[in-house]
Amino acid sequence: MKEEHYEGNQSPSYVPVTKYDEYDFEAQRPDEIYIHNGYDSYNIVTSVHPFFYSDNFKKFTDCLIYIPHFVLAGPDPENEDTVKNISHFCIVSAVFHADRVIVQSEVMKQVYIKALINATDDHSSAARKYWENKIEGDGFLEV
Repeated sequence: MKEEHYEGNQSPSYVPVTKYDEYDFEAQRPDEIYIHNGYDSYNIVTSVHPFFYSDNFKKFTDCLIYIPHFVLAGPDPENEDTVKNISHFCIVSAVFHADRVIVQSEVMKQVYIKALINATDDHSSAARKYWENKIEGDGFLEV
């Protein structure tokens, strides 16, 4: 990491903010933790502090939930080229570490499932069922 930027002090005064290094995740053990940065150490442009990577956060909750921070135009899950071209959005650390993944739509859920099955090279019905149960298309957004 080159330099750290802290933006918690930029919130309006009526928004309570606990500084990231003053909250004891181990002692508090939140029921759920929501994250939107899915790339962990694999993003060479920007990153959250390594403490907040999905594999570490998983230690402090029973339910880690990843919601991608972006919206993509609704792809056709039947088009293999499309699935291949956007798979880098689907195959990120947080998807593997999270207990739940909430994506923008049911169509996007199908793209994630196909991309993950292809990436793991596990085309079994058990693998499909695993991803179907883990990924939710509840983002309620079709683009």
